[in-house]
Amino acid sequence: MIKVVIDARYIAGGAITHLKGILTSVRTFNLNLAVICNEKNVDKIKLPIGVKCSVLQSGGLLEKVCWYLVTRKKFIKTLNCDLLIALSGINLSKDLTVVSIFQNMLPFDQIALSKYSFLKRIKWQLFKVLHKISFHRSEIVFCLSDLARRSLLMEGLSES
Repeated sequence: MIKVVIDARYIAGGAITHLKGILTSVRTFNLNLAVICNEKNVDKIKLPIGVKCSVLQSGGLLEKVCWYLVTRKKFIKTLNCDLLIALSGINLSKDLTVVSIFQNMLPFDQIALSKYSFLKRIKWQLFKVLHKISFHRSEIVFCLSDLARRSLLMEGLSES
């Protein structure tokens, strides 16, 4: 049986909807499934029977960056998973098998970013860099729209 971990610690809005969809359809597959989420989202999702959930505190930007750079890899290794689904799209580990979900277009939309403050633009530029690294390190990048797919192609990611 394949052990799949879904990292949903730093998701909101539409990503919660996508997580619910994944959890609804998971019943048709023979998977050992675990979800990592935060205290704000745990009540928003309905876990099917048998799905384990690790609830971690959400944190600020520094904690989020530390999670993606160091902590997540160590935490996930303790779960002994075969596949990680990164709902945030961010994957900085080279030695995990990862499916990255690309849904946050904001870091790639220069017109929308121009409406934000300087510090917010820096934050989104950081996440753009993290996303680009992630997509190159992931086994599969799942784009939720044709616009997302075209954006990644424009950034130099191939469709192979």
